[in-house]
Amino acid sequence: MILKNGRYMKTMFNFLFVFFCFMTTSLKSENAPVTAAGIITNATTGTGAVVVPVTVKNFVSIGSFALTMSYMANRAAYVSATPHTSFPGMTVVNSVVGTQGTLVITWPQTPGGVTLPDETRLLSLTFTYISGNVALDWDLSTNACKYYKYSAGSYIQLNDLPKPSYYLNGGISNRGAPVTFAPVINNPAPGALAVPVTVNNFTSVGAMTLTLEFNQAVLSYQNCTPTSSIASTFAAGTQIGPNGKMLLVMSFYGNATLANGSTLVTINFIYSTATATGSALDWYDTGSSCEYTNVSGYPYLDMPTADYYKNGLIYSQYAPKVWLPVKTNALPSGSLSLPLFVNSFNNVKSFNLSYEYDPAVMSYSGFTPGSSFGSALTVTDSPSGSKRKIVLAWTGASSTTLPDGTLMATMNFAYISGTTTLAWLVNDATSCRFNDAIGNAYYDVPKTTYYQDGLVASHVAPQTAAGNVSATAGQQVTVPLRVFHYSNIGLFALALDYDPSVLTYQSASLVPALGGSFTAATAGLGRILLNWSGTAASLADSSTLVNLVFTYNGGATTLAWFDDGASCRYAESAAGASLYDLPRTFYYVNGYVGPSPLAANFVAGTPTDDYAANVTLNDQTTGGPATWNWTISPSTYYFLGGTTAASQNPQVHFTSNGAYTVTLIVTRGTAGSIRVRTDYLYIGTPGLWTGITSTDWNTGSNWHNYQVPPASVNVTIPAAAANWPHKTGNLTLGALCGNVSVEGAAKLYVEGNMTINPGYTLTCTGAGSLYIAGNWANSGVFNAGTSTVEFYGPSDTYILGGAASETFYYMALSKANATVFVQRNLFITGP
Repeated sequence: MILKNGRYMKTMFNFLFVFFCFMTTSLKSENAPVTAAGIITNATTGTGAVVVPVTVKNFVSIGSFALTMSYMANRAAYVSATPHTSFPGMTVVNSVVGTQGTLVITWPQTPGGVTLPDETRLLSLTFTYISGNVALDWDLSTNACKYYKYSAGSYIQLNDLPKPSYYLNGGISNRGAPVTFAPVINNPAPGALAVPVTVNNFTSVGAMTLTLEFNQAVLSYQNCTPTSSIASTFAAGTQIGPNGKMLLVMSFYGNATLANGSTLVTINFIYSTATATGSALDWYDTGSSCEYTNVSGYPYLDMPTADYYKNGLIYSQYAPKVWLPVKTNALPSGSLSLPLFVNSFNNVKSFNLSYEYDPAVMSYSGFTPGSSFGSALTVTDSPSGSKRKIVLAWTGASSTTLPDGTLMATMNFAYISGTTTLAWLVNDATSCRFNDAIGNAYYDVPKTTYYQDGLVASHVAPQTAAGNVSATAGQQVTVPLRVFHYSNIGLFALALDYDPSVLTYQSASLVPALGGSFTAATAGLGRILLNWSGTAASLADSSTLVNLVFTYNGGATTLAWFDDGASCRYAESAAGASLYDLPRTFYYVNGYVGPSPLAANFVAGTPTDDYAANVTLNDQTTGGPATWNWTISPSTYYFLGGTTAASQNPQVHFTSNGAYTVTLIVTRGTAGSIRVRTDYLYIGTPGLWTGITSTDWNTGSNWHNYQVPPASVNVTIPAAAANWPHKTGNLTLGALCGNVSVEGAAKLYVEGNMTINPGYTLTCTGAGSLYIAGNWANSGVFNAGTSTVEFYGPSDTYILGGAASETFYYMALSKANATVFVQRNLFITGP
């Protein structure tokens, strides 16, 4: 048995990592902050050389607190504490009894309360490191650690149960635990399979326990062979774990050192694809279930778990990836067609796909199968609690491989109003799965990697971004709050947190264009509350909504949005429902004041072809970003070459023509920055008329690539179009556009003069029609085909040109009280 001082330390780190990733927006100020002691794994023995940060999250309107921490005084000597400057009167009292030291940290009751952005350092503890591994453990007894919120003159003790969820232990060491690797093995042959587990930094290990989780339906455990250095005391055995999967528990004790990359153990399985095609090899870590100690029995620090225990995978093939669309401009009481695309569709014999939607928002009206699936694809729509469930099922005649971006089906709905997520049902093994030739599911864990949810709405919240600003200590600094996609907004409420030791709030001013009623208030130190209501209005992308003015005191702080659902929201009117704004990090982008601010930026490479283009997005952010999150609208695209929305320079393939808006959000720590390029990429065939919006030549969406063609682009008017183009004013080939081709029976209306400049050609390939209201001037080439040139309108028309003659196939006149003057030889070749 391996004993660990501070047993909860790593267990609760794992829990809180998930907790913060997925539940941040649900944290309420009625709960205590989460307080985390730092983990130092490179300690040196110099006097006062180790500084351990104590950081906080959800630190809202705190009026007082008391914290008690224990440490090993024979392994580290406490030197001093440096409190955050917003806490005058904070005391740290150190006492030592035997080998145990105790730190009591208190801050007395202070009116007003203090709010801090997440990850702010509450204080720093300085130690002199002596040797070994030092646990820094919070005292989890009833009143040893507690927080009080200041509210309306009262101090309210905040909930902090279960205690390990709110007080995260730390540690000090001159090294971390070994790093343990489970392998990734692709497409092994069914039968005997040897799986090596390798290690780095395996030095002076006195004992270990490792627990590996696997799918016993795919891998049948046979035995485990350790390296010779640990063989004499090695033991291994299996048991069913709480997730229903098998756990392999391995242990040894002694004293061992291995070179980096050495095989620690070889696990022997029988690999079977009888029921599935893959199994994860996941380290199962509850604290002591994955742990290394030194020869004295003290655990090596191994947090966060993911840095020390690297999961593996055994699979024959990954499942395809399928995504539901995101549509945020649905028309109330209108029809709605939602395409469903798939990638990596390789050797698939059948699939079952299920997702839910809200029937109060839209109603199902049918589907059109993709050509690759045809009548073998079935779709059912049925109740599912308060939602409805769509199930797509298909079984092919044989195993099928399809190109990336293949259309599976177009789902048709009648849109009513409101917002609904389109959520894949991924909490069981059967609702969403792709199968091989004998019905075994391809590997698709975690499910969210393979099944991407969608959204339908007529109106979502704007994106709101706090500025990134550098400043000079002692001077005022203005921080803009900018908005994107700010359309028909009649109310907003915003809450922004900052470090009051870095910034002293002065004022807030609303952009004058909005008018209405605006208030700005502070909720104690460190939080600003902004509220506005008025006549619904719209602002251009990147407009400043509010300017905040601070005095900059030095240092750095995140400007962090606080969103509990009501504290950050937008509505169309004061009485209207809140607009959809999840995930929070997409709609509310944190800012920063201090040295080296972030500035998100990017450029796109040139599309590889006119349609179904491949484009590389190249990050040009300054300020040292650590993460990238790309969003493209509309959602008819997918990523190539192993890149994802989180890649720095992703490769993108577009599956539909149109104008695409690209958004990049970058982060560094808790600070963020956003760059939005609206209608940045025009994907489609340049110069190809579709007329899907109207007859107006100058409307971008009437062209295949959503861009009115410039002078350098040739124009094609196809025989089938939703509307025929009308050019207001003159149409000059060689100035307004390039050559023009009117195909088949297509029509072109020019409400001014038609001019063909030298070197340019107007071609009618069939019995099309040209309607000209002004003059005809041809100094280039006109290929008439079997077309009709009809002159209309109330004004006189002149047929001009640089050549001696002009040839029409057929000419018609529909002028009232006007004349056509022919100033050259005119030949009519038709009937």
